[in-house]
Amino acid sequence: MKTILALFILIFSCSSFAGQSIELIYSNTQFKIPAGFSVIADAFGTDNILVFRYGDVKSKRYLTFTDMTSDSSVEYGCGVATFYTVLFSARKDKTCNKENLMILSDVFVKDRDIEVWSYGSYQISYSSGKKDSVVFLAGPDEKLVKIDTDFLEKEQVKSMFSGLMRN
Repeated sequence: MKTILALFILIFSCSSFAGQSIELIYSNTQFKIPAGFSVIADAFGTDNILVFRYGDVKSKRYLTFTDMTSDSSVEYGCGVATFYTVLFSARKDKTCNKENLMILSDVFVKDRDIEVWSYGSYQISYSSGKKDSVVFLAGPDEKLVKIDTDFLEKEQVKSMFSGLMRN
């Protein structure tokens, strides 16, 4: 009887969340992501990546979260969050690596739809191209979370951050 009841609750829970959003706490930050993902994968080792796939086709309809707070793969010259904040703004910072700012500007800024949103102590830098969107969430203490997707529209991406208003 308990098994049947548990199965009924599971089926009811899954169907009631179809097409809605769910709360995700990643890197101590609250996000609202679309429900209905088919696969969740994590690589929390040194890469600290969390991947959601929406559908059955590999490498399509994905939403990934990467905590880049401690990233050392690029010589930033300044804090990683400061670097990406400067990259998406007219703000100058003499300590940030100018050469890498120019290189990454070609990747994330040039010929892309760019917007910057602020929620409290967070700055969100949105960059969208023809095939994908990338978001850099810069927060207190040089926290930086990178979010990639190939299927969410700008307003859907923006709505993921509604939980930040409560933080």
